[in-house]
Amino acid sequence: MIKDLLTEITTQVYSRSDVAYRIGVLKEFFEFVFFTAHATNVNQDVIKSFSQKDERPHTDIVFLESLSASFFEEFSSESFHQKLNSISDEVDNLPTLSIVVPIVLGPKQIESIGKWARLEVSPDVLLDVDIDQSISVGCQIVWHSKLHEFGFEYYLEEHRLELENKIRQTMPTFPLHQSKI
Repeated sequence: MIKDLLTEITTQVYSRSDVAYRIGVLKEFFEFVFFTAHATNVNQDVIKSFSQKDERPHTDIVFLESLSASFFEEFSSESFHQKLNSISDEVDNLPTLSIVVPIVLGPKQIESIGKWARLEVSPDVLLDVDIDQSISVGCQIVWHSKLHEFGFEYYLEEHRLELENKIRQTMPTFPLHQSKI
């Protein structure tokens, strides 16, 4: 059951930090649902009231609206903390693809990489994105404790001889003399 709840959450998010954030949103939402004066069955009106209460970001509301009615039915005022903690524990068991990039990635970029990773690496993988500005172009990926380098410097070093030969073939030959000034 917890696995099904986690699957519904991770269908829409691709990084560990986003999953943790969404679980936090759910905790706040369920506290609002169960401990404020209104109906405790979740519907569009309850989500709208929640969004207006704290002026929630639009992405939080879209997330809540995207969850199925059966998802919300699994939670009660007595069980929601324990179930959300169980979901958090289950997240720890999911595989992680660590990616190190030189710049902050936007949500669309993370989504694109996440979709690729779930198709090519593992269907339940979560991304762990870090920033390292010393990577000028490209990225580094860690999978199963093995570093895979895709940075520009690494590419240059790996293909140095090929590149030097190609440059020699395409560059005209100039006399190498120094002019005296």
